[in-house]
Amino acid sequence: MRGLEEEIRRLRSMVERLAEEVEKLKAQRLPQETREPQRLGELRKRFDSLARMLISQLGEAPGRGVVFVGAVEWEGDKVRESSLTVIGLKDVENCSPRRVAEAASPLANEHRVRILQELLKGSKTASELSEATGLEGGQLYHHLKELAFAGYLETVERGKYALTRRGAMALRALAAIASTPGG
Repeated sequence: MRGLEEEIRRLRSMVERLAEEVEKLKAQRLPQETREPQRLGELRKRFDSLARMLISQLGEAPGRGVVFVGAVEWEGDKVRESSLTVIGLKDVENCSPRRVAEAASPLANEHRVRILQELLKGSKTASELSEATGLEGGQLYHHLKELAFAGYLETVERGKYALTRRGAMALRALAAIASTPGG
Protein backbone atom coordinates (compact mmCIF):
# COMPACT_ATOMS: atom_id res chain seq x y z
CA MET A 1 0.00 0.00 0.00
CA ARG A 2 2.86 2.36 0.84
CA GLY A 3 4.41 1.85 -2.61
CA LEU A 4 1.10 2.72 -4.25
CA GLU A 5 0.83 5.96 -2.25
CA GLU A 6 4.35 6.94 -3.27
CA GLU A 7 3.55 6.22 -6.91
CA ILE A 8 0.40 8.36 -6.69
CA ARG A 9 2.40 11.22 -5.13
CA ARG A 10 5.00 10.89 -7.87
CA LEU A 11 2.36 10.94 -10.60
CA ARG A 12 0.63 13.97 -9.05
CA SER A 13 3.93 15.79 -8.99
CA MET A 14 4.49 14.96 -12.66
CA VAL A 15 1.00 16.18 -13.57
CA GLU A 16 1.59 19.44 -11.69
CA ARG A 17 4.89 19.99 -13.53
CA LEU A 18 3.21 19.25 -16.86
CA ALA A 19 0.39 21.68 -16.04
CA GLU A 20 2.98 24.38 -15.27
CA GLU A 21 4.75 23.65 -18.56
CA VAL A 22 1.44 23.92 -20.46
CA GLU A 23 0.73 27.29 -18.84
CA LYS A 24 4.20 28.53 -19.78
CA LEU A 25 3.67 27.41 -23.37
CA LYS A 26 0.28 29.12 -23.51
CA ALA A 27 1.85 32.35 -22.28
CA GLN A 28 4.48 32.32 -25.02
CA ARG A 29 3.88 34.31 -28.16
CA LEU A 30 2.76 32.21 -31.10
CA PRO A 31 5.34 31.90 -33.87
CA GLN A 32 4.79 34.20 -36.83
CA GLU A 33 4.11 31.16 -39.06
CA THR A 34 1.13 30.25 -36.88
CA ARG A 35 -0.24 33.76 -37.27
CA GLU A 36 0.29 33.74 -41.01
CA PRO A 37 -0.98 30.35 -42.24
CA GLN A 38 -1.38 31.51 -45.85
CA ARG A 39 2.28 32.52 -46.09
CA LEU A 40 3.31 29.24 -44.45
CA GLY A 41 1.20 27.30 -46.96
CA GLU A 42 2.99 29.06 -49.81
CA LEU A 43 6.37 28.25 -48.25
CA ARG A 44 5.37 24.59 -47.93
CA LYS A 45 4.48 24.48 -51.64
CA ARG A 46 7.88 25.89 -52.54
CA PHE A 47 9.56 23.45 -50.19
CA ASP A 48 7.71 20.56 -51.89
CA SER A 49 9.15 21.78 -55.20
CA LEU A 50 12.64 21.85 -53.72
CA ALA A 51 12.14 18.38 -52.21
CA ARG A 52 11.05 16.95 -55.59
CA MET A 53 14.15 18.43 -57.21
CA LEU A 54 16.38 16.90 -54.50
CA ILE A 55 14.68 13.52 -54.92
CA SER A 56 15.31 13.58 -58.66
CA GLN A 57 19.02 14.30 -58.02
CA LEU A 58 19.47 11.45 -55.55
CA GLY A 59 19.03 8.77 -58.17
CA GLU A 60 18.24 5.15 -57.42
CA ALA A 61 20.90 4.28 -54.83
CA PRO A 62 19.55 2.21 -51.94
CA GLY A 63 19.30 4.14 -48.67
CA ARG A 64 19.54 7.44 -50.52
CA GLY A 65 18.43 10.57 -48.79
CA VAL A 66 19.55 13.83 -47.32
CA VAL A 67 18.95 15.80 -44.18
CA PHE A 68 19.07 19.53 -44.43
CA VAL A 69 18.91 22.35 -41.97
CA GLY A 70 18.41 25.85 -43.21
CA ALA A 71 17.14 29.27 -42.36
CA VAL A 72 16.23 32.43 -44.19
CA GLU A 73 16.10 35.64 -42.20
CA TRP A 74 14.53 38.77 -43.60
CA GLU A 75 15.14 42.33 -42.60
CA GLY A 76 12.28 44.33 -44.06
CA ASP A 77 11.89 43.20 -47.68
CA LYS A 78 15.44 41.92 -48.09
CA VAL A 79 17.06 38.67 -47.08
CA ARG A 80 19.54 39.52 -44.33
CA GLU A 81 21.01 36.04 -44.07
CA SER A 82 20.35 32.58 -45.42
CA SER A 83 22.01 29.25 -44.82
CA LEU A 84 21.48 25.68 -45.90
CA THR A 85 23.46 22.65 -44.84
CA VAL A 86 22.84 19.37 -46.65
CA ILE A 87 24.19 16.13 -45.23
CA GLY A 88 23.76 12.65 -46.66
CA LEU A 89 21.22 10.55 -44.77
CA LYS A 90 23.70 7.69 -44.36
CA ASP A 91 26.24 10.09 -42.83
CA VAL A 92 23.62 11.28 -40.37
CA GLU A 93 22.51 7.75 -39.51
CA ASN A 94 26.11 6.58 -39.06
CA CYS A 95 27.26 9.57 -37.01
CA SER A 96 28.74 8.34 -33.76
CA PRO A 97 26.55 8.73 -30.67
CA ARG A 98 29.49 10.47 -28.98
CA ARG A 99 29.59 13.20 -31.65
CA VAL A 100 25.81 13.69 -31.45
CA ALA A 101 26.00 13.97 -27.65
CA GLU A 102 28.93 16.41 -27.89
CA ALA A 103 26.99 18.62 -30.31
CA ALA A 104 23.82 18.58 -28.20
CA SER A 105 25.47 18.84 -24.78
CA PRO A 106 26.17 22.60 -24.79
CA LEU A 107 22.51 23.21 -25.62
CA ALA A 108 21.27 21.14 -22.69
CA ASN A 109 21.67 24.21 -20.49
CA GLU A 110 19.07 27.00 -20.43
CA HIS A 111 21.68 29.70 -19.79
CA ARG A 112 23.67 28.70 -22.86
CA VAL A 113 20.55 28.59 -25.01
CA ARG A 114 19.64 32.08 -23.80
CA ILE A 115 23.15 33.34 -24.65
CA LEU A 116 22.85 31.89 -28.17
CA GLN A 117 19.37 33.40 -28.57
CA GLU A 118 20.79 36.80 -27.69
CA LEU A 119 23.67 36.37 -30.14
CA LEU A 120 21.19 35.36 -32.83
CA LYS A 121 20.05 39.00 -32.69
CA GLY A 122 23.62 40.20 -33.33
CA SER A 123 27.06 40.31 -31.72
CA LYS A 124 27.17 41.47 -28.11
CA THR A 125 29.68 42.42 -25.48
CA ALA A 126 30.02 40.43 -22.27
CA SER A 127 28.26 43.22 -20.36
CA GLU A 128 25.34 43.20 -22.84
CA LEU A 129 25.06 39.43 -22.48
CA SER A 130 25.23 39.76 -18.71
CA GLU A 131 22.40 42.29 -18.74
CA ALA A 132 20.28 40.16 -21.11
CA THR A 133 20.81 36.85 -19.32
CA GLY A 134 21.35 37.83 -15.68
CA LEU A 135 24.61 35.88 -15.64
CA GLU A 136 27.63 37.62 -14.16
CA GLY A 137 31.38 37.21 -13.98
CA GLY A 138 32.72 33.69 -13.80
CA GLN A 139 29.34 32.11 -14.43
CA LEU A 140 28.88 34.00 -17.72
CA TYR A 141 32.45 33.34 -18.85
CA HIS A 142 32.14 29.63 -18.04
CA HIS A 143 29.14 29.34 -20.39
CA LEU A 144 30.82 31.47 -23.07
CA LYS A 145 33.89 29.22 -22.90
CA GLU A 146 31.79 26.06 -23.29
CA LEU A 147 29.90 27.53 -26.27
CA ALA A 148 33.14 28.67 -27.90
CA PHE A 149 34.70 25.22 -27.35
CA ALA A 150 31.68 23.67 -29.13
CA GLY A 151 32.19 26.07 -32.03
CA TYR A 152 28.86 27.82 -31.42
CA LEU A 153 30.25 31.30 -30.80
CA GLU A 154 33.42 33.22 -31.45
CA THR A 155 35.14 36.30 -30.12
CA VAL A 156 34.97 39.00 -32.80
CA GLU A 157 36.94 41.54 -30.78
CA ARG A 158 38.04 41.73 -27.18
CA GLY A 159 35.02 41.12 -24.98
CA LYS A 160 32.57 40.93 -27.92
CA TYR A 161 30.97 37.69 -29.05
CA ALA A 162 29.16 36.54 -32.18
CA LEU A 163 27.26 33.43 -33.12
CA THR A 164 28.96 31.12 -35.62
CA ARG A 165 27.09 29.52 -38.51
CA ARG A 166 27.31 26.21 -36.63
CA GLY A 167 25.87 27.84 -33.50
CA ALA A 168 22.97 29.40 -35.40
CA MET A 169 22.23 26.09 -37.11
CA ALA A 170 22.36 24.09 -33.85
CA LEU A 171 20.15 26.55 -31.99
CA ARG A 172 17.59 26.84 -34.78
CA ALA A 173 17.44 23.09 -35.43
CA LEU A 174 16.92 22.19 -31.77
CA ALA A 175 14.49 25.06 -31.20
CA ALA A 176 12.52 23.86 -34.25
CA ILE A 177 12.40 20.35 -32.80
CA ALA A 178 11.33 21.77 -29.42
CA SER A 179 8.61 23.83 -31.14
CA THR A 180 7.21 20.84 -33.03
CA PRO A 181 3.81 19.80 -31.62
CA GLY A 182 3.40 16.29 -30.31
CA GLY A 183 6.83 15.88 -28.77
